[in-house]
Amino acid sequence: MDGYPLSVGIVTRDRREHVLAAVRFVLPQLEAGDELVVVDNGSRDGTVDAVAAVLDPLGAGCRVVVEPEAGVSVARNRALAEARNSTICFLDDDARPWPDWLAQLRRAWSAATDRTASIGGPISPEFLAPRPSWVTDHQLYLVGALDLGGVQRRLDQAPGYGYLWGGNISLRVAATLGVGGFDPRLGIRPEAPDDDGEEEELQRRLVAAGYEIWYEPAAGVQHLLPTERLTPARLRRKVRGRTRGHARRGASRLLGLSVLARAGAGCLRALLSGRRGAAIGATFGIVRGW
Repeated sequence: MDGYPLSVGIVTRDRREHVLAAVRFVLPQLEAGDELVVVDNGSRDGTVDAVAAVLDPLGAGCRVVVEPEAGVSVARNRALAEARNSTICFLDDDARPWPDWLAQLRRAWSAATDRTASIGGPISPEFLAPRPSWVTDHQLYLVGALDLGGVQRRLDQAPGYGYLWGGNISLRVAATLGVGGFDPRLGIRPEAPDDDGEEEELQRRLVAAGYEIWYEPAAGVQHLLPTERLTPARLRRKVRGRTRGHARRGASRLLGLSVLARAGAGCLRALLSGRRGAAIGATFGIVRGW
């Protein structure tokens, strides 16, 4: 694994304590030649000064930079531009990498071919409050969870199961910049989950350019899930944002009607039998079909 230096990129905005914790998890995993770049996307809570106090004494390989233009895609593109190594590993500020996260990514990249543009791993949810009964395992992808099994494999961009998520994705810098990086029109409103999809859209462009996307089950992270992110209204907006993208790419109207009918019937049965949690879960299918 020696001799394959990696860059780590963390994008943040007004989440000082989250990003400081993420930084402290990453620092022990860095090896000679690695770097850590924190991109602050316009924080007003003292994030820049707090992160700089931790990173500045460590030298130029660990630094915080400011990207004033709002948007997660813009901030990630700034991290790509700042990266001094050929591969950058993105981590969300509210994610906590497994102890060997970077070592596993280093191993995977060391064995990858030149056609590999992206490698990422599982994202396991860590509930900071009791998990609502209506949040099923199948719906965890709506809050950024990802589990594609225990085998390394090439991904096919199938809806729901063929993509890596941005909270744990590494990218070959030259290939990513070569296809234009993240689309700055996506991910521009962090408070509005309808704007999701920048990671999937980038992966589709990379594959169209002849590159491969791989899932590495050993390179995992924990994703913190506070109570305010687990509301039916928020998750329905997430469903709406994702399925609008499917519709724009030509998803079948017949399929949508089928999903709508099944979910509507399921919601009615749940309401009649007094199963409130099941009824809430069925509304996600209604939104998806509609």
